[in-house]
Amino acid sequence: MAKTTAIIVTIIMVTSIAAMAIPIKAQEDRPHGGEATGYVGPTTVPAGVTPSLIVETNPYLSMSPNPTGLGQYILVNLWITPPPAAQRFLAKFSVTFTKPDGTKDTVGPLNSYVADGTTWFEYTVDQVGTWKYKFEFPGEYFPDGYYLNGDLMTNTTGTYYPSMYYNPAATAEQEFIVLAEQVFSYPPAPLPTDYWTRPIAPQSREWYAIGGPYPWPYTNWNRDDYGPWITVPNSPHVVWYDRQNIAGIIGGDTGKVSLTTAPATTYVTYAGRGYQTKFVPINGVPTQCAVSFDLRTGEQYYAIPMSQGGVTPYIVSFYPPGFSETLGAATSGTYELLGGQIRDQRERQVGSRLYKINPNTGAVTNLTGMTGVFYNGQFVLSVQDLGAAAGANRYRLINWTTAGSSTNFATRVLNNISFPFNDIGAWNDFDIGITVRTASFTEGAIFGGNLTAVSLITGQVLWTKDLGTETMFNSNRVGTIAEGKIAICMENNHFTCWDLRTGTQVWVSDYTEYPWGDFWSYDSTYYNGLLMAGSYEGVYAFDMANGKIVWNFKAKDVPYETPYNEYSFHSASFAADGKLVIYTVEHTVTQPLTRGWKFYCLNATTGEKIWSLQGFNSDARFCPIAPGDGYLLLTDQYSGTQWTVGKGKSATTVTAPDVVVPKGTGVVIKGTVTDLSPAQPGTPCVSEDSMELQMEYLHMQMPIDGLWHNETMTGVPVVLTAIDQNENVIDIGTATTSAYYGTFEMAWTPPAEGTYRIIASFAGDASYGSSAASTAVSVGPAVEPVEIPEQPTPPDYTLTIIVAAIAVIIAVALVGILLFMKIK
Repeated sequence: MAKTTAIIVTIIMVTSIAAMAIPIKAQEDRPHGGEATGYVGPTTVPAGVTPSLIVETNPYLSMSPNPTGLGQYILVNLWITPPPAAQRFLAKFSVTFTKPDGTKDTVGPLNSYVADGTTWFEYTVDQVGTWKYKFEFPGEYFPDGYYLNGDLMTNTTGTYYPSMYYNPAATAEQEFIVLAEQVFSYPPAPLPTDYWTRPIAPQSREWYAIGGPYPWPYTNWNRDDYGPWITVPNSPHVVWYDRQNIAGIIGGDTGKVSLTTAPATTYVTYAGRGYQTKFVPINGVPTQCAVSFDLRTGEQYYAIPMSQGGVTPYIVSFYPPGFSETLGAATSGTYELLGGQIRDQRERQVGSRLYKINPNTGAVTNLTGMTGVFYNGQFVLSVQDLGAAAGANRYRLINWTTAGSSTNFATRVLNNISFPFNDIGAWNDFDIGITVRTASFTEGAIFGGNLTAVSLITGQVLWTKDLGTETMFNSNRVGTIAEGKIAICMENNHFTCWDLRTGTQVWVSDYTEYPWGDFWSYDSTYYNGLLMAGSYEGVYAFDMANGKIVWNFKAKDVPYETPYNEYSFHSASFAADGKLVIYTVEHTVTQPLTRGWKFYCLNATTGEKIWSLQGFNSDARFCPIAPGDGYLLLTDQYSGTQWTVGKGKSATTVTAPDVVVPKGTGVVIKGTVTDLSPAQPGTPCVSEDSMELQMEYLHMQMPIDGLWHNETMTGVPVVLTAIDQNENVIDIGTATTSAYYGTFEMAWTPPAEGTYRIIASFAGDASYGSSAASTAVSVGPAVEPVEIPEQPTPPDYTLTIIVAAIAVIIAVALVGILLFMKIK
């Protein structure tokens, strides 16, 4: 694809940016991309020459992070659409910076990469304030001829292109801010000082230093160095998890590189069970099996080795009451789990035959059938090729059913018609019976496309639409069919919508944010009047009636982790229960892994975040997330783990003094509220606002106080009630547990004698079921006050003592005088 290289390049660049502000090399030493060599054409058409094609160009320019800090460097991405085709490159790109003091600095000329018209460079900022920058392309003329890897060949080697002139282009001046203070990327993860477990999360890059193997491969005899659904949960509360693969940072010589092996994907949930293909130990040997498990606990119901006929269902088929008995369907509405040759509306191909799987035992019924697309509960459309000898009637559209147990395919066929193509298109409206085939073409070196609408009822072509050189971003995925319309994502930041029956253009959408709104995922979702799709400027929701942007959700990134100033949503998605489930990821996952990718649950109407949880999956077409019974199974490639989120059990305890207390005496009521989920039994229950922090701390090695150490968790409310001997209810109050210890306490003075039943109740929330506990407080009579008898007041002899003391002093003095006289 035209943009693959650009995306790869920017991601490689991001991973090269320093995690912290460190001394920066001079601007001329900073790396840059493109650097293609070969033929560089003149900026104007040579005199007397008339090009076969004149190309209108669209320039794009991006800088990140914004803002940045003084002395740090920025990543600048620039590109031209349409790109110059597979064997040529564009030349003489330049970007002019206007500094806060008015001086200018121009970077360039730069060459694009061959084929995609993109390049990049890093630039060090040296002034505080508002900067401006502008991208200019002077134009380029390419003579006709053969081109190969950027060179104009002197022979017929390579690809022949007609003469073309790419018009000059320039962006408007854009601004970014440079701050005096440094802008930091992910803070370093300190090495653990307490008990820890694997896998090491990719966010903890620094932990590679303690993850080395023993013995180290370079140890030798003279060296002592051993080396260095459908309802979607409203909470990211992890109920249980299944760690299926070695993932995360291995450590040692592998450094910061992570394994990203995905756990098994759950394709079907049914009656509280999930179904997936995964490795299970059979007689001690890991064996690929078709597995059924409990959605709430992970308990395994069966595991049948694939080598012994195990088949994992991919589709749930529904046979409504009263359906034709000749097709073998039951008289009441039933479901069947199917696997085999049919593919679902998301184009997932599942084998070469029709299988029916017993949901309880996994037993398989092997039936006949044709490859086709499953639709409307039990029907499949297949295209039969009668061979070239059949001429215009070569292809037949077969409408058949999966109902019944017949192994004779002819008994399953409902009707067939002539059809103009060898397959139905990727865009199908089975309600009105129209399919739209999209096709890309190349006119010279310019990519374009066309649409062809065909009736699935008559097989007739209804209309065609030549888009000229207006390129579809991805003709098979990004867009939707709904409300009798088809909307497809086009290049240059917008969707275009046509009437399915007539091909009349209905609207061109609002334009998405520049510049990265030009890049999209390969998937989109329609829900309740909204077309929703992930992009590199967040998730967009468009009103299917008029193409207006209804909301745009952004996941702000950590500086220097991505070049987009937010995380990209190059991901699959689904909507249900008023929610959109989607996740952040890049087109091409590079090493070391981008930190901070998450699974998101958004309000589908408003785009507001309901919850998020760390993790990612690189599948951008088939959503690796399965809902069922209010639970969600997330397949996480950070850790090789299937996380199951939703509501779990809680446990409440309560205690009070176990002795009779006198009336009027205060008592302290204490207790706990803890999580009983298999993932983290016995841990404190926390508030919905704290759930993401709690789960990532317990399972993903994130700090208990958040990435930036500025978050505090809160507990859950516990209602305390007393019931006296006469069944009178007394509201004691509401206590809040400690999020870190799960404890609560409250002082209370019982109003009267008797025994009180004390009830502590936690009402539950999006994360936990309710729980309660009781204890008792017994109150006896008040203690009688102790009376102390009145004592008589003793005489006061103070004056007498003073007089006596004076007399003694006088007497002593007289004796002294007499003795003195006698001596004389």
